[in-house]
Amino acid sequence: MPQLWTALSDTALPVCGAAALTRRETPLAANGALPEWWGRLFQSAVGAPIFLSPAWMETWLEVYGRKFSGSWMRWEAGGETVGGCLLLRNRVWRQGLPLATLYLNCAEDTGMGAAAIEFNRTLHRPGYENAIAHDLARALAGRRWTRLVLSGYEDSPLMHTLLEQAPLCGVDREERPSPYVDFTALAGGDYVATLSAKTRSQIRRCRRLYEETHGRVVIEAAADCEQALAFLAELAVLHNAIWRSRGTSGAFASGTFREFHQRLIRRLWPTRGVDVLRARAGARVIGYVHTFLLGGKVYCYQSGFVQERDNNLKPGMLTHACAIDHYRERGYREYDFLAGDVRYKRSLAKSQRLLVWSVGYRRGAYAWSLLRARALRRKLLARRSAAAGEPQAAGTATAGGITVESP
Repeated sequence: MPQLWTALSDTALPVCGAAALTRRETPLAANGALPEWWGRLFQSAVGAPIFLSPAWMETWLEVYGRKFSGSWMRWEAGGETVGGCLLLRNRVWRQGLPLATLYLNCAEDTGMGAAAIEFNRTLHRPGYENAIAHDLARALAGRRWTRLVLSGYEDSPLMHTLLEQAPLCGVDREERPSPYVDFTALAGGDYVATLSAKTRSQIRRCRRLYEETHGRVVIEAAADCEQALAFLAELAVLHNAIWRSRGTSGAFASGTFREFHQRLIRRLWPTRGVDVLRARAGARVIGYVHTFLLGGKVYCYQSGFVQERDNNLKPGMLTHACAIDHYRERGYREYDFLAGDVRYKRSLAKSQRLLVWSVGYRRGAYAWSLLRARALRRKLLARRSAAAGEPQAAGTATAGGITVESP
């Protein structure tokens, strides 16, 4: 690890602000083990997502963490832990240039088919967000790095303060919708009846056609861990087949990605924090849905469906509609499709949040030169497109009142 990083490890620093906090840091262990306080903090942090659970973090570090160094950051008040995060570090190469990069909690650009993290944030108890954000920005200012990657977070005062106070000269920002079905808003009615006339007709016609040909449509959850793993393997085959038909690779084409989810299912199964559902008509499989379950919320993470030649058959829509009814009947409050602007998600969900992926560049000559070079390259490409009569796509990225052109 870089000397600066280890020199900061296991130190206590006073934090100024409304709450009297102390920051402590310990280096990421070579075996990726979680510190003992992470699980307790996760339980006390209101609304903490599955992606920051001990099971997710531990599995991610086992599978992907070997190429990263990093530091566990913990904030204390009155001798109790009130906040924490993992700050990872890695050197990545972009267009032949080395970029020292920091990541909040988990990284997606592992080069090994990494599992995406969503609803990312620091873990914290209520009331400490502002002080933690200010001090995290102060901690970032004491390190050497070029890029700061914040993946899959909701806009919040904490993230706004962090981006505003960190020593940045520009931020690339991408927003992605995260559609969800709010069961509490259905007021006991039929879910399908709340959808548009077109979507209702598609689902009902699809169900009728399957049942006339193959038998009654049912949804079934894996009965035990081994069946969940078997369902996942069948899901992966269908998932990859769909993506191959589109000329690209599916997520499960990566053996590392498959290993991550296999380990995570085994780790979460004893507490039933994970599910794999199968929809079928009689003996004919229609599709699979892989979900995580926490705090009354269903995180719909991956899926795989059969491919049908008949356009009246919509196996994906029918499988999700069955899964939504399945979880609603069991008392869950929300079915979250997670990030991605896909037509079937818009058809099946009336509500949505925005999740943000940001890459910030540290203030300084090196990052400024990189951003200037990118801006010039963008202008050259725009001129070439204009000369060729091609449509142009404009984009900007902002942070702390500074606007920088995006590539």
